[in-house]
Amino acid sequence: VFKDTVLYVTVEPCIMCAGALRLLKIPLVVYGCRNERFGGCGSVLNIAGDDIPNTGTRFKCIGGYQGEKAVELLKTFYKQENPNAPRTKV
Repeated sequence: VFKDTVLYVTVEPCIMCAGALRLLKIPLVVYGCRNERFGGCGSVLNIAGDDIPNTGTRFKCIGGYQGEKAVELLKTFYKQENPNAPRTKV
C-alpha cells in the first residue's frame, strides 16, 4: 500500500518523519510550506533524497503546493486556545 501512496502534508516533514517515510517506502511527499528549523526534505537536511545506507528508500518531495494557504492554516491553528491545557500556576 505505501509504495503506491502520495502523502500530502501542510509542512515539510521533519528529519525524523522523513526517516520514517523512507522506511515505509512512500515514493512521493507533497507539502505546502518549508520547515526551516527541522525540515527533512532539503530545508535543513535532505533525508528524502540523500544516499544514506540502510535507511530505506529515497523519496521525492514537491514543496510549495498551496504554500501561502498552508502558512495561513498554521497561523489560524496557533491562534486558538487549547481548552485541555493545564491552568497556569502563576
